[in-house]
Amino acid sequence: MSHSKSLSRRLLALAACLPFALLAQGSVAAEYSKKGADTCLSCHDSEVVLAVFHGKHGQPTDPRSPFGAGQLQCEACHGPAGDHTKRVKKGETRPPVIRFSADSTAPVSVQNGMCLACHENSISSAWHAGPHAANDVSCASCHDSHARTDAVLSTRTQADVCYTCHVAERSQFNKPFAHPVRQGQLACSDCHQPHGTTAESQLVRATLNQTCFECHADKRGPFLWEHAPVAEDCSNCH
Repeated sequence: MSHSKSLSRRLLALAACLPFALLAQGSVAAEYSKKGADTCLSCHDSEVVLAVFHGKHGQPTDPRSPFGAGQLQCEACHGPAGDHTKRVKKGETRPPVIRFSADSTAPVSVQNGMCLACHENSISSAWHAGPHAANDVSCASCHDSHARTDAVLSTRTQADVCYTCHVAERSQFNKPFAHPVRQGQLACSDCHQPHGTTAESQLVRATLNQTCFECHADKRGPFLWEHAPVAEDCSNCH
């Protein structure tokens, strides 16, 4: 993605949430903090925040990282913080920056817009037709950009993230006969596409059978004596 396209994405996200981007009433441009991350970390110095330097987002040697040379550091994701970092008079509320959490006052469209400024290729064109978009799910509901390792990207830990919302599926995978999800050998995303698809149940392939054959290729056939219900849909029996 070109730098100009990335910048345009980020500006659109900020424009959608003017209370977070405007410096003051009547202002038409937001200001960044004078010292960048040094200013932010003087207050936000918890272990959770500092963990960002152990992950991909906090690598100063990677030019694609928010902390890479010439990048905006914390403000690359959280937006201009010039107003947020200024001294606030007694009784006044400190102007917010964009936060990525369930209790954030920034709309999900704004939160996701900041992520898409860099990660646009991670979202399929069918995202808006999927249940995650329909339920206004933010990127940060599943992903943790401050973690050393994003749990949802690991086969071993991904299911625990999904179970936060998909509670019934946890019990399904605890049954005596189930796909080896709880053993960390299979991830939810091996069968389902969380970023959007036109397939039923967000499957990674157009049909259930085609998805199953990704692993169970020996069941694809053709067979001399085809079992009709299975040829129609694996779930007729399984």
